Amino acid sequence: MKDEKHSKLLRRIIIDFPFDAKTEEPYNYYGERGFIDLVFLNKKIVIELKATMEDFGESLRQIKKALKFYPKTIGDTKEWTGWLVFDANNEILEKLEELRPVLEKEKTPNLRFMISEENQVGLFDLFRYLDKCKIELKKGTITKSDLEELSLWWDYSRCGSIIKNDVLVVWDMDKDERILEWLDSIGSKIEKLMVCQERKGTLTLGWLDECLIKSGCTIEAPSDYWGVNESRVIQKSSLRFVE
Repeated sequence: MKDEKHSKLLRRIIIDFPFDAKTEEPYNYYGERGFIDLVFLNKKIVIELKATMEDFGESLRQIKKALKFYPKTIGDTKEWTGWLVFDANNEILEKLEELRPVLEKEKTPNLRFMISEENQVGLFDLFRYLDKCKIELKKGTITKSDLEELSLWWDYSRCGSIIKNDVLVVWDMDKDERILEWLDSIGSKIEKLMVCQERKGTLTLGWLDECLIKSGCTIEAPSDYWGVNESRVIQKSSLRFVE
């Protein structure tokens, strides 16, 4: 399974970047030897791929080593760049948030941390990507993985979202603003609601700690009735200990 994920990520990078690519490229400079996942010779880039978070420290060591010794192996004295490329799956994104302080302290010259998302062309700077994956509310932080637990229809580039009463409202194409009136009408329930979307007369709701409106029910909306297509807890509050 690990090799399958790695191969899938490798194919995606090669398709997105049709350069002079070499895979599993060996290097050996006075006994400093190894293999690098991908090399773009004409762009002078060495790339190590991470489709899982196993052996992260070893991958970081390998890309730094390849960046230093691969150019010397082929007798190239010009400046090269190293990319450590992560797959944008939930397991990796959660782990990267934990590892971010470590990665931000990494000072190896010309080493970049990148991320590849399925169905998106190109690579993204890791830190900018992680920042865009978080939405700060007073009641908590919504992450990309939280949103992926819900069956949201989301074309963010065209539709976007807003924060209303400390709730993330994800728009669909018609941007029915009656959902903002509905939020004003639900009273104390809003204290637990984190994200909502209305689409074609149905609601998708994401909650903190507990669902206060159940899936499958019908609710009264401004001049209408909406069915609740999906309603689930997407986050739990941190445990607090009182002495």
